[in-house]
Amino acid sequence: MPAKRRHLFTGTLWLLKAALVVYAIGAVLSSIRLGMLIAFGPEPWPKGTQIDVSVAALVMIALAVPVFMNLLTVVRSGQAGTPFTPENGTRLRWIGIFLTAGYVAHPILVFLADASRAPEALIASLAKGLLPVVLCFVVAHIFDIGTDLREDLEGTV
Repeated sequence: MPAKRRHLFTGTLWLLKAALVVYAIGAVLSSIRLGMLIAFGPEPWPKGTQIDVSVAALVMIALAVPVFMNLLTVVRSGQAGTPFTPENGTRLRWIGIFLTAGYVAHPILVFLADASRAPEALIASLAKGLLPVVLCFVVAHIFDIGTDLREDLEGTV
């Protein structure tokens, strides 16, 4: 594998690991804020930091972490030179499922946390996230085809 590709994989791995650290810090801070809101009540806190916002943040973090973990595994297999495996196709499908859940949950959670938002903003936000989700499922299917082609090529003498 050319060194240029190896550097790309290495950089991607570092970015994914950094994102996981940021999400872990966010989960800890959201949990602390949620605990403080439950213990002391929402009175001393400014508007927008109610319990709903902390719960929404924790839900979105819970949906994002499996995406990063699966993507990390796919990138590692690419770095090892074996990206087209049935497992990676499955991982990419799971990434698509978690992205779908996140794109559906996010506008709903934002709307519940801030009921003053118009329902049209909810629909627009849902539609905006469809492209990456569809792309993820298409790439998963391409990985399945790549796996089949590799197996056919290995069987050819």
